[in-house]
Amino acid sequence: MQEHLDIIQDAVFRCQDVTRKLLTVVRKTDIKLEPHRVEQIVDDVINGMLGSELLLGNVEIIKHYDDALVPS
Repeated sequence: MQEHLDIIQDAVFRCQDVTRKLLTVVRKTDIKLEPHRVEQIVDDVINGMLGSELLLGNVEIIKHYDDALVPS
């Protein structure tokens, strides 16, 4: 069991290293922090990434956003 866990741990660290290197290559500018609408991000994730899976599974998501989340 320990041998398998060691293999998994090594793979995770390799993936972490590859990801870090890819991000270094891709980033052309410094990270820019900006305010975002949380409800828009959630909607984009649900509709874009999960939309077709939810439709196929006949799953409905009902969202109720707090008015305090919307910037004035």
